[in-house]
Amino acid sequence: MLVTIEEVLKMHPNNPLLRWDRLKPKKVLVVGDAMLDYYLWGKATRLSPEAPVPILKMGKGDLCLGGAGNVAFNLKELGCCITLVCGIGPDKDGEILANTACELLDKVAAMCVLTETTAKKRIMVSPYGHQLARMDWEDDSTCVESKLIWARCLEEAIKLHPDAVVISDYDKGMLRSQLGPKLIGYVQEQDIPIFIGSKDDSWQRYSGATCIVANKDETDKVITKASQKHVIAGDRTFIHNHRTLCENLGIKRLVVTQGSQGAELYGGPDHGSEPTIVPAFPQQVYDVCGAGDTFLAMLVLARLNGFAWPDATLLANYAASKVVGKVGTATVTLHELQESTAQ
Repeated sequence: MLVTIEEVLKMHPNNPLLRWDRLKPKKVLVVGDAMLDYYLWGKATRLSPEAPVPILKMGKGDLCLGGAGNVAFNLKELGCCITLVCGIGPDKDGEILANTACELLDKVAAMCVLTETTAKKRIMVSPYGHQLARMDWEDDSTCVESKLIWARCLEEAIKLHPDAVVISDYDKGMLRSQLGPKLIGYVQEQDIPIFIGSKDDSWQRYSGATCIVANKDETDKVITKASQKHVIAGDRTFIHNHRTLCENLGIKRLVVTQGSQGAELYGGPDHGSEPTIVPAFPQQVYDVCGAGDTFLAMLVLARLNGFAWPDATLLANYAASKVVGKVGTATVTLHELQESTAQ
């Protein structure tokens, strides 16, 4: 479901897209799987005589924070004070990731707990930004007891006194621990909201979270897995499965992103049986990399500033629509968003 800003104005008398000034800076602790995103740019000059592939004359290279690092940087670009807790490996990429994060964020605890730092290198064809290939370096095994990871997370949470905690789980090894509930339990005791962005299907470790954000494919996998374990009755309707999932895990809200189809917002039994459908915005798509991170960052900031769940999700959709119009792992600022809606 796509809508224009003008259509949103008609649907919402108090259009949230005209209230960017309400978004004030917050302190956020981001925990999760950080990675490096490399972009290697080259100009296609001719086809190779060895294979039907272009020969690239290589030029510049770009480096960005990915995964939890991108969530943290998106929040930083939106004006927040950020502490990032992440894992790295004992390698050059780990050193680069830690140094880059320290330059961009307020505080970083990059722990050498992985056997290898996750890095993704993309070969890009200029000037149009077409991706020719992607090479991944990763080893998702941890080299220390995972309880030490969560102990450090708790330590950082206590020191920071954050307005919110964000867990960005890209299923790269950092968050495979049964001690996740301890972190959630602590922030619940402090009445701190906790938001989860999950690529993994083991949502049980996040029971009690304020909100989980996942795309449709990821959510379907979780529901299928739960059905196979008889957590959810297989003969129930699709919508009821989402609601039952929230109830069983004690999740207050589930946001299912669906790209150009917008997002579906589910809650517990007190929020009705039908999901709230939140529209997306038309945008020329150049690169979807990192759009989910931008969505999560804006959702967190909007909720911390008192926006209702549907309005916060609408703002998150709009911010993500601006990012997919850029090439590479990109971010967006409040100034950009204000300017784009003022036109």
